[in-house]
Amino acid sequence: MKQINFQNAKIYLPSGRLNFTAALSDKSGQVASSTIAVEYESGIALSFYFAIGSLGIALGYLVRIVIDTLGSLPKPPAMALPDAPTPGPLGRFISVHYYLVDFMVSLLLGFAALVALVKEGHPPETGSAWYSALVLGLGLGLFTNSDLITRLRTR
Repeated sequence: MKQINFQNAKIYLPSGRLNFTAALSDKSGQVASSTIAVEYESGIALSFYFAIGSLGIALGYLVRIVIDTLGSLPKPPAMALPDAPTPGPLGRFISVHYYLVDFMVSLLLGFAALVALVKEGHPPETGSAWYSALVLGLGLGLFTNSDLITRLRTR
């Protein structure tokens, strides 16, 4: 026997090592045995899930910004309107660094969604491999901040 496959997506086992021992005997009672040690991984580590998911959120955010920019006028005005009230220090900071602030809020809300999906200290089944964690993050990054808040509230 060269290969044994174990599959059960509903049970989370920590990474570890299994020892298989095969014992053989002949007619005279002679016994031979062999032990094979097998190391296994349970999936990606939780920290890797968060890192790859966050990268996916950033990529999704960039895709959303490109789509929004292609379909609409620029969000921050090039010049202040003459009769507009003067914004406070926070308003000035956000207007100067609009996309950075929007990105950081999306990243924070998307990360909170990644945390909400964790089950028993393990990534969800939909994020158990690096590529699925990246796609999950990408999907979260495509949501607007309002959509993310709505999704987190209903969780």
